[in-house]
Amino acid sequence: MVDPEGNVIAHAPQGEPHLLFADCDLNACATSTARRLFWRDRRPELYRDWLGA
Repeated sequence: MVDPEGNVIAHAPQGEPHLLFADCDLNACATSTARRLFWRDRRPELYRDWLGA
């Protein structure tokens, strides 16, 4: 599991099925670099076609 900045905060063992639980601070999404980059490059004019509306 990664945080909004892409840092690994938890990982499951490799090579076996595993259920992973981890705490995630959803408030960190509001100030993340990824969010700012997404908003800069978004293309809302394409959403209608993607949603089939």
